[in-house]
Amino acid sequence: MDVNLDPFYDELEVAMKESLSLMSEGGNVLDIGCGKGWLTRFLYNNVNGNVIGIDRDRANIDDCRNNADNLPIEYKVMDMDNLTSNDFLNSYSFITCHNVLGYISDPSEQLHKIYSWLQPEGLFSLVVRTPYGRFAEVYERSKSVDLALIRYKEMRMYGSFGDAFEFYHLPDLKRMIEVAGFSIIKSQGLYPLEKYLPLGNEILKNILLESNSDEYFFQWILCKKS
Repeated sequence: MDVNLDPFYDELEVAMKESLSLMSEGGNVLDIGCGKGWLTRFLYNNVNGNVIGIDRDRANIDDCRNNADNLPIEYKVMDMDNLTSNDFLNSYSFITCHNVLGYISDPSEQLHKIYSWLQPEGLFSLVVRTPYGRFAEVYERSKSVDLALIRYKEMRMYGSFGDAFEFYHLPDLKRMIEVAGFSIIKSQGLYPLEKYLPLGNEILKNILLESNSDEYFFQWILCKKS
């Protein structure tokens, strides 16, 4: 069973358009972990400014350039873990980091870096996968409550290349964001489990008794540099 993420991108596009309306005209935009370049192309078409995408995977950057349709977007092979605060000091009015924070070895440190790279009043868009979504996904695939519960409690998953991905509960993530200096403008769930992973969501709620379970596969958080 493959999860259909098309609805997630549709929901994210709506959320991003709302956030871009809060952004000042012009300026530089940085997409951290740009993947295949969907978000950078979206940003270029909706922001009156320069867009830069970085990713540690050269194959991803090559795909970005091939898919850019001659748009003047700058792509660079860069690993977030290897960058310092001085690399982009106060350079950007808007930074996005979508489904990347979990791969970063020290997320608190990276959030402080991102804060330093933003101009005063700059915006930061963060998307993370939820541990609850991981539980629901594992259950939909395996139909095993025990396996889904193990994966949920591990709070991490491993990619095809052995890279680890950490999950964070929303209250813990918000605390990290605020400690880094950001003000949280908006927090919104994307891709409701009840609609797209109904079996896993039902089992999840029964196990956790709905006391602290999230109802979404992803969380989107919009922040501002105070």
